[in-house]
Amino acid sequence: MGEAPHRPARAMQEEEEEGDGRTRRLHTVHGRSLFPSGLAAVIFACLLEACHGQTYRFCEIEWKTCYRSDAHDFSGGFYDPLFPSVCTSSRSNPRAIGVSLHCSWGILSDSTSIMLQTVASDVQQFNNSGVRDLHLYRGNADPQKQRRIGWFYGLGDSTYTPGQEYGNGIIDCPKAPCPLTTNEKYVFQITRISEPKAQSSVNPFDRRVFARYSFEVAFPSGGDYTVYFEGCCRQLADGVVAQNGDYLVKNNALWPFHLRAAVTVPTDTVPLYKSSIRWNMPDVTVLRYSSPTTENSACAATICLASSCYRSFTLQAYHQLSGYQIFYRLGTIREMGAYKCFSSSAANTLLAYSNSLCTLTEVEATSAPGLPVRIRGDQFDFDVNREGTWQITVIAYTYVSGKEMGVAVDFLVKVLSPGISNWHSPKLAFPLGTTSTNNVQIQCGEDQWIFNGTTTSFRVYFQNEVNTKPAECIETAQKLRYIAPSTDLPKGVSYTQHVESNLNYIEVTWRPQCEDLSQVGLFQFCFEAEDTVDSTSAATFKALRSTPSCYFVYSRPPLPNPAPVFISPTKYYDCSEGCCECCGLETCTCLGSPCCNREFARAGSFYEFPVHAHDNYLPEVLQVNFDVPNLAPDAYPRDVYAPVQRTDKYSCGASSYDTCTSSYIVGSGRNDVLNVLKWDLTKMYPFKCANSSLQCSGPSDTTCPNAAPCIESSSTNFVGPLKICYQVQEQLRIGVDGALWLQTYGIPPNNNTCKVCFSLAIASSPFFLDSETAISGDQGVGTQPNGRIFTVFLGDTLNIQLLATINNAGQDVTIAMLADPGAPLGSFMTPQETVPRTSPYNNLAYRRYYNYTAQIGQEDTQISICFQAYAGNGMTSLPRCFYIQVYGPSISMSISNVCPPGSACPPISNFANVTIGCEYDLSISAVSPYFPLSIMEEEMPVCDECGASVLPCQAGSSDQCCGNGVCDGVESGSNCPSDCPADNVQFMQTAVGSAANSWKNEAGFAWMPSRGMEGRDILRCFLARPKISGFDPAKLGPNDPSIDLFSKKFCILYSVERCRYCVPQSSTLSTLVLHYDFQIDWRRVYNSNPVLLNPDRLAAGDKFVIGPKYRVRPGDTLVTIAAMAQMTLKSLLSLNADLVYQNQTALPLGHPVCLQLCGA
Repeated sequence: MGEAPHRPARAMQEEEEEGDGRTRRLHTVHGRSLFPSGLAAVIFACLLEACHGQTYRFCEIEWKTCYRSDAHDFSGGFYDPLFPSVCTSSRSNPRAIGVSLHCSWGILSDSTSIMLQTVASDVQQFNNSGVRDLHLYRGNADPQKQRRIGWFYGLGDSTYTPGQEYGNGIIDCPKAPCPLTTNEKYVFQITRISEPKAQSSVNPFDRRVFARYSFEVAFPSGGDYTVYFEGCCRQLADGVVAQNGDYLVKNNALWPFHLRAAVTVPTDTVPLYKSSIRWNMPDVTVLRYSSPTTENSACAATICLASSCYRSFTLQAYHQLSGYQIFYRLGTIREMGAYKCFSSSAANTLLAYSNSLCTLTEVEATSAPGLPVRIRGDQFDFDVNREGTWQITVIAYTYVSGKEMGVAVDFLVKVLSPGISNWHSPKLAFPLGTTSTNNVQIQCGEDQWIFNGTTTSFRVYFQNEVNTKPAECIETAQKLRYIAPSTDLPKGVSYTQHVESNLNYIEVTWRPQCEDLSQVGLFQFCFEAEDTVDSTSAATFKALRSTPSCYFVYSRPPLPNPAPVFISPTKYYDCSEGCCECCGLETCTCLGSPCCNREFARAGSFYEFPVHAHDNYLPEVLQVNFDVPNLAPDAYPRDVYAPVQRTDKYSCGASSYDTCTSSYIVGSGRNDVLNVLKWDLTKMYPFKCANSSLQCSGPSDTTCPNAAPCIESSSTNFVGPLKICYQVQEQLRIGVDGALWLQTYGIPPNNNTCKVCFSLAIASSPFFLDSETAISGDQGVGTQPNGRIFTVFLGDTLNIQLLATINNAGQDVTIAMLADPGAPLGSFMTPQETVPRTSPYNNLAYRRYYNYTAQIGQEDTQISICFQAYAGNGMTSLPRCFYIQVYGPSISMSISNVCPPGSACPPISNFANVTIGCEYDLSISAVSPYFPLSIMEEEMPVCDECGASVLPCQAGSSDQCCGNGVCDGVESGSNCPSDCPADNVQFMQTAVGSAANSWKNEAGFAWMPSRGMEGRDILRCFLARPKISGFDPAKLGPNDPSIDLFSKKFCILYSVERCRYCVPQSSTLSTLVLHYDFQIDWRRVYNSNPVLLNPDRLAAGDKFVIGPKYRVRPGDTLVTIAAMAQMTLKSLLSLNADLVYQNQTALPLGHPVCLQLCGA
C-alpha cells in the first residue's frame, strides 16, 4: 500500500537469495529488552491479572462497490445476507462501497477485560437458538483498548497522520444513521464455530468463533482511500500464563492489530474499480516441526539448509474479476498497526504513534536469532526449526492505474513437533486443479455441480499419508479426525463427512440463491483436515492439520426466465383479456372490442377445457388459474352451477388430465402443468320426448313412447355467455426471497403468461338426418343407418350420401371423415352443399357424398369408414360408421384332353409325351362369379410344378432365355415369338362369363408338334385372367407380378419324341417321306417299321420311326457320330433339334441320338 515506511536504524534486516525466491531473515537487537517499556508495562499488568489475554487470531477485510450499472451487473452490487441493509439504497452511487470483516477469536469466559466481553454467552446463545450476535466492545473509555472501524484519505501510511481517522470517517454501525446505543460496541454476526471434532481437551486453543461485520461507506468524492479495522490487542506472548486456552504467540504479543484495504473511487479520469482482492486463509496454519539436525529425509520431504528447515503452503487469495494479477508480500510494521502504538507519555488520550515503541521488529519479535520467511509467487515458505505460534500479516495486491491496491490479512502459523509418531499432515487427494477461469460451476437456483462441461458431485478428498518404510518412519496407525471448511463458505453451502479409514471425503451441496448477490460470482471454497489416532493413543499423539487447500467455484448468474408457454391441448394461446364475449347479441355493450373465441358446452354432458403449459426453467412450479364470472345461482338453469377448475397436475406430457399421474420432480427434464375447467351439465337434457320429460338422444331417436318425436329441450335456452379467462403463473420457489429478488433485479422472480379469454355458452350438438327424414323436394333422402354393410366388387364404385344438421340457427355444420379408421385408397368426398330443411330450430341441412372405388389389394376385406358432423360451436355428432365388404375374383379352372370318339383319353397331367405330326386338343373351362374372364396361353410362362420356365434375357446373360435369338430351352412360337417360329396352334375362347351363363368361361386349344422340335421340351401354360374395371394388363409389363394377381393357371411340359413321327392324313410312304423331308428312300422307312403293312394305304395317326437310336459314348462329337452313320451333319441335326446348339466336343454321355443310316 504505497511506499513502505523508512526502517529505523536500530532494526537490522538480512536478506539472502535462495533458489528463485527471497528469504527475509529478521533479527531483534541484542542486549535490549524484548518488549518496549510501555508495552512491557501492559504485559506486566496482564501477568498480574489486571487484564485477560486477548484472543484475536485472524481477520481479513474486503470490499465491493454498491453500484450496479443495471440488473445484469453481477460484478458490482455488494450484498451481505447478514447485513441486508448495507448498500440497498446506494445501487446508483459509484462512490459507495460495502466492506466486510471476516475474523476469528478464541472462545473464553465472559469478562469485561477483553474485547469480546460476552463471548461465551454469545456463543452459547448461537448454539442454542441460532442468534448470531457477537458483541465486540470498542473500549471507547480506554484508549489503550479502543477498537475502531473507519476510513481515511490516501493509500497506506505515507499519507497518514495520527488521529486522521477521526477527522475522516469512523464507522459506528453498519449503515448510517446510527443510534447512540450502538456506539459502545460493534455487533458482529457469528458465521460458524470451529469444527466440533477439533474442540478437544488436547487442543483447547482450537475452540474459536468466526464472525463477520459488514458496513457501508459513501465517500465524499473520487480519489484514493483506505478502509480499516484496528485496535488492541493481539494474543498474549509465549511464556505468559495462559488464560482459558489462549494462543500464546512468539511475536507481536499484545500488539495493536490493523487490517486495511486500499480503495480507489472513480473520478472523471479514473475508472470504477469494483472490488478488492479476497483472502481465503484459515485462521491458523499448522506446520510440522523440522530441524536440520534431526530431520530424516527418508521420512518427510523438507527443504533444510544449514540452520533452517522450510515448509511451504499456498497463499489463498483471488479477485472476482479476471484480468487482475495478484502479488504477495509481507506486511510492514506500519501496515500491521505499529503507528498506533500507544505511549504512556502521550499528550492526548488517542493511541499516538511512538517511534521508540514500534521499531524492534518488522514481522516478529522472538528470542530466537531470527525467523526466515520467504514468499515465492503464491507460496509461503516458513522456517519450522522451532515450535510455537507466530502471527503473520501478508498483503495481497494488484495494480490499478499504476497504483498498488493491497488488502491485508492477519493469521497464525503454528509449528508443532509431533515427533516420530506423526511424520505427515493430511493432504488433499484427487485435486481438481481448478483456477479462476477453469472452475467448478453451479447454476444459481439449482443444485447440480458442473466441471469441465460434465455434471458431477462435488467431493473433497483428504488422505493421511503415512510411511511404511524404513522402520524408523513407521507411524502410529492414524486416521482423519475431521474434514471441514477452513474459511467461511457462502450462505447455504452444506456438507456431509464420509470417513473411510485413511481416505475420507466430504460431499458439498449448495443451491445458491440468485437474488442474493453474495451467492453469485466467483468464490474459493477452502477446506482443512486433521489427523488423529485411536483413543488409547490420543493422549500422547500430536495431531497435524493440512495446509490451506482450495477450489475455485463459480456460481452462475440467473438464467433468463421466459414466461411459461401454452402447449397442446390448450386451444387458445393469444392474449385476449380485453375481448368481447357477447358479440352478435342485441344486448351486447362491448362495441369496438375484438370478439372472444367461442366455446359451447353440450347439455347433458361434462364440458372440459384443458389448459396445458410448459416452462423451460425446470425449478419453477407452475399454477393454472381460471377466472369465472361470479353470477347469482338463479342465473343458471336448474341443477346447473358455475364451472370449476380442478387441481393442477404436473409432468403429464401427452397424457390426458384423467390418465395423468401427477408428479413434480425438479430437474426431471419436464416442467409442465395441466388443469381442466369443468362444467357439469349432465342434468341438462338436450333432447326430450314430446309431451313427456323422458330423455332421448336426438331427432333420429325413435324410442319415445307412442312414437312421439324427440325434440330439443327448452332447458338449453341459457342465455349467457360466460367470459372465462385463464393464466398460468410460476409459483415462487421454496427458499426464494421474492422481495429481495425484486430489489436485486427490478422484476419479480416468477413470470406469468398473459390472460387468455373465451366466451362459453351451452349449445346442442349436430346430428345426422336418417334417410326417413323428410327433406323438402326430396323425400327419403338422408344418411344410411349406423353400421350398415355395403357390398362392392373390385373395380366398382360405391356412392354414399351423408346428411347432417344442428338445432342451433346460425351454426354451420361440417361433415368430415374420421381419421380413425380413416379413408381407404380410392376414396374421395364431394364438396359440401346446403339443402333446405323444415324445422323450428334450423331450416338448413348440410350434405356431402362419399365415393369409393375398390382397388386391387383391397379384395376380400371388410373396410370400416366413419363420419362425423362438426359444428362451429365445437360440438360434434355421434360418429356414423359403415362397413364396405370388397369382393375380388374367385376363379375355379378345369382343363382336359380332347380325344377322337371311341379312343381312350389319358387324364390331364403337368407332363405329356407328344409326337411330331400328331394333333393334341385341350378343353379349358373357368368360372368366377361376378367377373368375366379372358382365357389365353401365357407368354414367357413359369411352371413351378414342372420345374421349367421361359425367362426374359437379362444384360450379359449366356443361359437359355427368351430374347437371345435362339429357340432353345422350353421355348416355342407361342411363349417366345421373338426367338421361335410360329407354332401349329389353334386357340379360341368360345364363351365369356356373365350372369346369363353363370359366369362360365370356355376355350379350346389344338396343337401339332412340327419338325425341328425333335427331342425338345415345350412348356405351355394356360391362364384364366379376370376382367377388372380400371385394370388394364396392357399397361403392365409381361413380368409385372400384379398382372396375374388374380389369374388361375395350368401348365403342361410337353416332351417331343425323337426318331418317331405321326402319319398325316391321306399319306403313302412316298408322300410321307416327302412331307417330313427325310431325304431317304421310302423303302428304308418301310423296312424299319413292320407295322406299316401297305405302303400305299397308311392310317392317319399311326406312328413310325426313322433309323436307330444311338447313345453317346466317351469321345463322341456330332461330327464323329455323323461320320460313323455316314450322314451329313445337317441331316443329323435335322433329326436331333435339341443338339443344334450343343457343344460338339462335350456331348452328354448316354444322350440319345437319332440316326438315319445310309442317308443323304
